[in-house]
Amino acid sequence: MVSSVLKAFIVSGILSLGPLACLDPSDSRRKSGSDERIASLETRISALEEKVGLERPVEQIPDTKRTPAEEVVRGYFQCRTWKDRLQFVWRPEAIKQKMQKRYGTKILGPYTVSKCRSVPAPDSRLEGKGLQFVDAEWRENDPGGARSSYRYVLRDTRQGPRIDWEASTGYNDLTPAMAKAQRIEEPTPIRARAQLSDYYNYYYLGRNSSYYSIHLMSARIFFDYPQGYVPRETDLGRKLWVLLQDGNVHELILKVQYTDRDRTGEQWTIVELVEEGWIEGLGLQGP
Repeated sequence: MVSSVLKAFIVSGILSLGPLACLDPSDSRRKSGSDERIASLETRISALEEKVGLERPVEQIPDTKRTPAEEVVRGYFQCRTWKDRLQFVWRPEAIKQKMQKRYGTKILGPYTVSKCRSVPAPDSRLEGKGLQFVDAEWRENDPGGARSSYRYVLRDTRQGPRIDWEASTGYNDLTPAMAKAQRIEEPTPIRARAQLSDYYNYYYLGRNSSYYSIHLMSARIFFDYPQGYVPRETDLGRKLWVLLQDGNVHELILKVQYTDRDRTGEQWTIVELVEEGWIEGLGLQGP
């Protein structure tokens, strides 16, 4: 393909030759001569490309085949505030206070979107559940904004697909800082990125044969929850072993609380597996 830079070089070079380079040297109209010569040269260059079999530049055609789910995610990215985003999310009245807590007065968009594509359900058990999935990559509008990527979960509604904001962002009312600063005595659900661990301390030191240690990370990178422990010889312990034995990080909804064994804010007890994955209400609790 003849690049635009090369074309400009050819045009400028031929024009520097003066009237001899004109297609019609008898044309005495000086005012429009340069424009006509450039147009003629572009035509000749194009003909040359076709003659020698060079590939012509492909025009950037707007994507007119976006799925409704992709349109929703792109619309979400164009919003300036969390209030604007409510029109694109599932159960907006139920989560507007949570979005306000997360974003406050921050100006969010519009984002620069580099990828936004519908993808198949990541697990066959999610098929036929009224769910859609969109992989997206974007850059925030602040100077030097880092590139981010999420897999957005959308729920089918009468108004069309809408983003399940809590499942997509891994939102928790209980932040890692809050969890470490106060003792949660009632079973409390959290979305966590869970991974088997070999860390045992305080009460659990030397009890690795009786308890599984599980590293619990929040959706926000570098923010960890207290270390989770669960007795091995229980139904819950066996379920979590089956899910986590591959050593990978898994997204789970768990119920946790401090017990008499958990004397510091650095560890707590896992008391229930609510959901495999971050989507509520599906009842997925292991293979």
